[in-house]
Amino acid sequence: MLTNCSIKDLTLKRLRKLDTRTSHLEYPDSSVGAGKLLVRLCVKDLHNAGVFTPLLSSCSKSLKTLIVCRSSGNWDGVLEESFGGGGGITSVMEIQFESVQLGDQGLTSISTSCPDLQALYLSRTTDCTDDGLSAIAGKCKKLRKLHIDAWTRFGIRTIGDDGVLSIAQKSSHLQEIVLMGVPISVQTLNALASNCRSLERMALCNTDTLGDAELAFVAAKFLPLKKLCIKNCPVSELGIAAVGAGCPNLVKLKVKRCRGISAASIGRLKLRRRLLVVSVDEDTPMAFDSGAEEEERQRGAERRRGRDGNPNHHGLLPGNASGTTANAICTSMSALFLKSKFENALHLGRGRRGERRHDSSISNDDIIFQ
Repeated sequence: MLTNCSIKDLTLKRLRKLDTRTSHLEYPDSSVGAGKLLVRLCVKDLHNAGVFTPLLSSCSKSLKTLIVCRSSGNWDGVLEESFGGGGGITSVMEIQFESVQLGDQGLTSISTSCPDLQALYLSRTTDCTDDGLSAIAGKCKKLRKLHIDAWTRFGIRTIGDDGVLSIAQKSSHLQEIVLMGVPISVQTLNALASNCRSLERMALCNTDTLGDAELAFVAAKFLPLKKLCIKNCPVSELGIAAVGAGCPNLVKLKVKRCRGISAASIGRLKLRRRLLVVSVDEDTPMAFDSGAEEEERQRGAERRRGRDGNPNHHGLLPGNASGTTANAICTSMSALFLKSKFENALHLGRGRRGERRHDSSISNDDIIFQ
């Protein structure tokens, strides 16, 4: 197929019989040029990383995107042999690794062979540490997107604040950063704000080190920021109020699983920043209602009770023999709540069906920033 077809986008998934001992894959010679046309390679749920060493070496001058998900084998050796021994994949601009055996050796190979790297996604890799990320920061000067999920499948954090600090100090073109499980410090936030003047999208998730003080620092220093996502962090109403007072260019704020955030604080934020799109957990039915709207509903209910003289005037069920009245009330707020729940269930069902039809890559841009 590679010899006779001009393939630019190749995805290999769940090919159980691929093995270096039993499957000898023939790749086109450099003079043929068919393999040189490969631009995107996606590998998912495969068992032997070494099978792809010849392929990566053969398309070293044309490959732009490499995606590896849940594929076993030592990818450090594959990258070192393909990127270094194969003459270097100098054209790669995007690399994604999810749930694979990858360490600092592989990141070092990437840093020395991919000077044009613009997007790096590391999700639950086994052995990547701050040293490997520092190597990326030292040589990949064009980096624009960085996504890190620091937790491994064994529940161990591999990348910490020092690695992100090196990125912040040396990657001045950074536009988007997503950190999950990384204990970020004010020092690192300050380096991001000072050196990454083009940073427009930031997500900070699953960390105990991001509180109200750190969020207030983000609001005061990250002036170019347009989209901010905070998930599962110990922030409260004070942090949300600070965001409302700062971040002048912010157009969207997403807050998920932050138990210190109340519907009232979100309402005040929407009153202060009417053009700001705020997304919160759907189990808070009042989260999208402004304080003025809620106040108006309460005043309307009081006027109706005062006019009728009897709060049960509009009872839907007749009274019983003892004179008591049973009322069934369906307010607009509860209707909106039920609507949001049904729409969420419908969207989830459609999403699962879509995943079965089209298996996407590990990029979470749509989930985090949209």
